Amino acid sequence: MQFNLFHIIGMSFSACFLQSSSIEELDLSRNNLMELHPQAFSKLSNVVYINLSQNNLEKIPEHVFDSVETIEELDLSYNALKTLPANVFNRTTLAILHLKYNSITGDLHFGNDDLQQLDLSFNNIKHVHHGMFDRMTGLTNLNLKGNGITKIQADSFLALKRLRHIDLSINDLDQVSSMIFYKNSELDVIRLNDNPRLSQLPTDGFLSYNGLFTVYFLDISNCAIGALGHKTFSTMPHLATLKLAWNNINNLERDTFISLNKLTELDLSNNLIARLDELLF
Repeated sequence: MQFNLFHIIGMSFSACFLQSSSIEELDLSRNNLMELHPQAFSKLSNVVYINLSQNNLEKIPEHVFDSVETIEELDLSYNALKTLPANVFNRTTLAILHLKYNSITGDLHFGNDDLQQLDLSFNNIKHVHHGMFDRMTGLTNLNLKGNGITKIQADSFLALKRLRHIDLSINDLDQVSSMIFYKNSELDVIRLNDNPRLSQLPTDGFLSYNGLFTVYFLDISNCAIGALGHKTFSTMPHLATLKLAWNNINNLERDTFISLNKLTELDLSNNLIARLDELLF
């Protein structure tokens, strides 16, 4: 009975259904919503969290969130969205947006400066390009896991100067530019693991506009890395955890880890290492 009710609501999601201005959290996940009425949330003046995940939504009305200026977190995961209207969040201060398991391909004009966490994992983004995140300058956490990304332009993340955590795992990258994180010196966590075609890292390390990164966690396991240069990690002196398991590493130069004075965890298991230099560590 409940399923049928929400099926009807999904077809013409009426504003009269939600008249209580006291609602702070609204959970409509796991229903059969196929469409939202433009005024669906117009009476929710105090809502901070809306969960619309695991429905059948293919589009979102441009002004559906205009009246919910208090919203902080929105979950649209597990739907059939290909894009979102450019101005859909302009009148909100939305900070956390979940969009995993949709069909988004790269049109990300819906962002705003208030957005801090964006989950775009397991969508259909194949190329990450310049300007893609220019409207999301406040991002601290970006998840692009599992998209099948084959290419990332070197200047794609230039606008994200506050970025702290980026997940590029389970993609199809064969190389990464030394400039990819040039303006992201405040990064704490970088995940590049499970890119099975990624065979090399920048020989002189990842470059930062101010010289060094604050990264303490770097995962490049389960790739195809064959060799590491003595400067590969030279710009990341704060690394505490470095995961390089399940690669094709067969040689480690004496100075490979020389700049990593804070390293507490190093995983080199399941590689092709035949010998270790006596001064390597």
